Amino acid sequence: MWSVWSETVDVYLGQGVALLKAGARETIISRSPATLPLERVLARLAESASSSGQSLVKKGSRLRISLSGAWCPALTVAIPEGVTRWEERRQIALASAARDMGTDLDQIACEIDAIAPGAAAAIALPMRQELERWAELLGCKLVSVSPLWATATQSKLSRQRSTQSLLVIEPDAATLVAGDGKGGFKTTTLPGEQQDAASLQAYSRQWLQEHGHEESGLARLGFGLKPETPMATGPRRWAGHWYSA
Repeated sequence: MWSVWSETVDVYLGQGVALLKAGARETIISRSPATLPLERVLARLAESASSSGQSLVKKGSRLRISLSGAWCPALTVAIPEGVTRWEERRQIALASAARDMGTDLDQIACEIDAIAPGAAAAIALPMRQELERWAELLGCKLVSVSPLWATATQSKLSRQRSTQSLLVIEPDAATLVAGDGKGGFKTTTLPGEQQDAASLQAYSRQWLQEHGHEESGLARLGFGLKPETPMATGPRRWAGHWYSA
């Protein structure tokens, strides 16, 4: 029955803020201290979603969780030439992520971006397990956990022929993704509160030059907490929260 009647619930988790959107209903915004444990952040979000007396999250809903760049930064993975099997690529990405994060392979979960191979994301297993427990408490099916910047790479804007690189600006991070000219991608994430436009532009220009890209080929996508008119070339997920930065 759930497979027939279930709806999709989208959740965004950033440092100090969480969003929940169920179907076409209004987005719920929940703010918390950045130091609050994830368990409490999720509990407060669930409380906000049911504050009207009728929970917006129905049992059996499909839960999709988007993590901010601060929670799940972009990682560059060097895939050797000749390695084409997806599982082999994922294992290489896993080893690279564990090395970057200074932890063991069995302590993290890692995936490669489907649109930008060579760009990967990883989260600690305890965080993944906490999200799974929360979904179970809600009676939902957790169908995906992914960084928001990976959603941005699937937008019409990022796939335009004139787009050679992408800048994704969130309230707590900024992520750059650019092709390396060899079928791979270079990435970097700047965590922390949103930087002023001049500093971010200067950093982006320098980073692009270091990787052989012109600023004219850079597409900019911003993510806002309050929805506005949907952006025609923005991602479908979280439509209305994207804007041209």
